[in-house]
Amino acid sequence: MTEHSRAAENAAARADEREALSAIFDGISLTDEIVEASLDLDAGDDDATLFEPGDKAVLRFALSPAYPLDAPATASVAWATAYRVPSSIKDHVEAAVAAALASSSGDAAIFSAVAAANDALNEEAERHAAAYASWRSAAPPVTSRETIVWEGTELTRRLIYSHHIIAPSKRAGLRECAQILGVTTLVKIGWPGAICLEGPKDRVDAFVNHITRWRWKQLAVRGEQDAEERALPRIFLETSDMSTFAGHLRAAGLQELFLRLFK
Repeated sequence: MTEHSRAAENAAARADEREALSAIFDGISLTDEIVEASLDLDAGDDDATLFEPGDKAVLRFALSPAYPLDAPATASVAWATAYRVPSSIKDHVEAAVAAALASSSGDAAIFSAVAAANDALNEEAERHAAAYASWRSAAPPVTSRETIVWEGTELTRRLIYSHHIIAPSKRAGLRECAQILGVTTLVKIGWPGAICLEGPKDRVDAFVNHITRWRWKQLAVRGEQDAEERALPRIFLETSDMSTFAGHLRAAGLQELFLRLFK
């Protein structure tokens, strides 16, 4: 087979794939070299959903003249609001896309890659919803004891040390603050106590200002980080085990922040 005829076969295969994709997806952008497909995000105003209104993600493919028979497609995800998406979610989606492209070598790969990305997003959404439901079922009802007002979107983290977190009232109060403010809150109860917060700076500041007015034997902010994107999902988690608390931060790439707890 001549080089010219092989190039013609690749061009014909790309054209057939574009025709099929146009019939499957609404609003997909297609050329002979670039394909852009919007991904399905679980978005809503309720913190039970993984993404917020306005969050968007597009899977972008670059196709060489030798695609699909003799060269693979390359792909990347463009997040419209990347700072709100934890790195773990981005990594999961990108790994799913890479696996789909690898398994489709020598054949049309775009549909399977988009499907794999959406499946990965659906898995993350289900994981988030389950974690949210777990703490929400135990959260106390929102009271009107104080109105907390916030504005702005700058992202930040706080790591807080406490001599201990034992009292049911404090544990319930931390859940309530997380519910009202929509701030990621990881709590290590017992002796010592620790709290890690992540969210918009004004909300995190409101959280810290609120709980510092409670009666504590010792409470101190040991670590602060401003960030461009989330490392943790929007959930509340409580554990009595320090290694588990540290593990959550380590898995999110926040080992250095955790080490500030005892400095």
